[in-house]
Amino acid sequence: MPTSSHVFRLRAVSAVASGVLGASLLGAGLAQAAPSDIVPGPTGEEASVAAHKPVGTVVSRSGLNVRDHPTTHSKVVGFLKYKQRVGLACKTKSQNVDGNRIWYKLRYHNHNWVAARYVKNDRPVRWCKVTRAEQEATQNAQQQATPESVAPKG
Repeated sequence: MPTSSHVFRLRAVSAVASGVLGASLLGAGLAQAAPSDIVPGPTGEEASVAAHKPVGTVVSRSGLNVRDHPTTHSKVVGFLKYKQRVGLACKTKSQNVDGNRIWYKLRYHNHNWVAARYVKNDRPVRWCKVTRAEQEATQNAQQQATPESVAPKG
């Protein structure tokens, strides 16, 4: 029967092996991603605060457009890949996307927006305090919509 010191050593070896494997897999993933595909994340003190904030994972196999405002009529300003994780700042109700009117404001991607229909959040997301200027900008984006700005990727 293993003693507590054996169990501790096994756990330590397992943790080190997991860390090495995880680091090598992470490095391989970053080597394949183009710089424009990488969503900047927190550093230093921000990272410890961010550890307790909601994170979403893209569930659309075709990926997800990042938009200037919470509507598919606004400009596409970025793209998130399938299974990519992204920090969520808050949520708001806006345009209905496949039965879901919730949109998430991103924490690190210039505070742009993604349709919640295609993101699985890991914990509850607080409601945004939307300013009048943001409401007007969203309404203007919807009114100025062109057929090419409407895309199925949210």
